[in-house]
Amino acid sequence: MHFYCLQHVPFETPGIITDLLGERGHSLQCIHLYTGDPLPSEKDFDGLVIMGDPMSVHDEEQFPWLSAEKELIAAAILAGGLGGLFWNIGANRLGVAVASLWVNLVPFFAILWSMAYGFRPNAYQIVGGLVALAGVVYMQWRKLPATVA
Repeated sequence: MHFYCLQHVPFETPGIITDLLGERGHSLQCIHLYTGDPLPSEKDFDGLVIMGDPMSVHDEEQFPWLSAEKELIAAAILAGGLGGLFWNIGANRLGVAVASLWVNLVPFFAILWSMAYGFRPNAYQIVGGLVALAGVVYMQWRKLPATVA
């Protein structure tokens, strides 16, 4: 996995976080916002390490990159954290039998969302998504009774 560290001032570094990620086979690249480094796209990383800073979130006039950073953080939290939370709440409310069918649609919707954001899926991903969709449609069509194992 690839992580970005958003560093706001030179004296606050990721320190031991770099070593911990490296030991687990992950990479960490620091973005020095105070020197004008551009923010990464939300497509380019698997996780963010955000260092503390002496400024306020309202200091956008003094720090012009702050607005874009807040948008990036919000997108990362909404896409990852809240998406997973609401998916689990929905699956819980549907019940085990129905949720077990619809959880197979994750690859299909992942392909659709990635295409909406400009990614081009490969043939294996397309076939996998179609197979998952076909399985859900088939099981819904048959309307098998729910069995508890």
